[in-house]
Amino acid sequence: MKVFVDCRWLSQPGQGIVTYLSALHVHAEWLLLDGKQQDIEFWYGVDDVNAIDVSLLPTGARVIQVGRRSLLWRLLMYPFWLRRRGFAVAHFQYVAPLFSLGVQHVATIHDILFKSNPELFTFGHRFPRSLLYGWTSRTAARVFTVSEQSAEEIVRLMPPRSPPVVVYNGAGMVKPCNGGVLTPVASLQHSRFLLTVGRIEPRKNYARLTEAFRLSALAQSNWRLVIVGFCDREFAAELPALRNTEGVVWLERVPEDQLNWLYAQATGFVYPSLCEGFGIPVLEAVDARLPIAVS
Repeated sequence: MKVFVDCRWLSQPGQGIVTYLSALHVHAEWLLLDGKQQDIEFWYGVDDVNAIDVSLLPTGARVIQVGRRSLLWRLLMYPFWLRRRGFAVAHFQYVAPLFSLGVQHVATIHDILFKSNPELFTFGHRFPRSLLYGWTSRTAARVFTVSEQSAEEIVRLMPPRSPPVVVYNGAGMVKPCNGGVLTPVASLQHSRFLLTVGRIEPRKNYARLTEAFRLSALAQSNWRLVIVGFCDREFAAELPALRNTEGVVWLERVPEDQLNWLYAQATGFVYPSLCEGFGIPVLEAVDARLPIAVS
C-alpha cells in the first residue's frame, strides 16, 4: 500500500508543524521497521527536492517531487495526480483536496484558533480557512490533531465525520543537548540572550514582548532577545517592532543545526503567546533544560 504524505511545509522552517510532520513520519517508519511491515510504503511529496532539509525526513525516505502548485491545483487536480501514481492513502496538513478519486484522505488540523479566537486574526485570514478547514474536517476519512483542546474545538466548531484522533506532540527532531554538530549563529557567539521560537503573527504577542524587553534591565546590560520565526506577508505589520527595537534579533529562517545551537546557548526561553494549539517550542526548551517563562 502506497501512502502519500504532503510535505510542502518542510520548506518553511521555524514552525511547529515542521517538527510535528517530520517526527511523526520518522516514528511511523520506525514502527514499520520494528514490525517488519513490508507491504506499506510512505512517499513524501515536496514542492522542490532542493529546497528542503533532508534531515527532516526519515533515512532513505522515498521522495516524490510535486512541484510548486497553486491552491486551485491542490484542491482540484491533486486527486488525479494521486490516482495516476497508485496511492491508496494521502495525508494532508490542514487542507485536503475537495474530492477523492479512490484515495482515502486523512488530515492533520493542528488548531483552529482563528475560530476560537477570531479577534486575533483578520477577516482575510479567517474566511478562506473556515471554508477549507471545515470542508476537510467533514470529508476526510480521519482527522488528526495535537491536543485535547484542539480536538474539542474541532468537534464544536468544525464537526468531523468521526471523532478526531489526538496524536500528541513531542520535542521530535530537535535535540539541542544530546550531541550532534551545532553551527553557531555568528552574530550571537559572544552574546547573552533570551530565545523565543514561533511564527510572526499577532497571537504570538511579540510586540508586547519586545516592548517589555526594551524596558528591562537586561536590555540595559547588552543582552539580546532572539526571535526565530517565519513571517507571512499578511502579518508584515508585526515586523517593525522586531526590526526597530535595540537588542532584538529576528531570524526568519535558520537551519536545524543553528536552531539547536540557539537552544543550547540561550540563557532562558520566553513564550508569551495569547493562545496556542499546543506550543512545540516549549517542549524543545524543556529538552534543552532552559528556564522557561510562558504566558
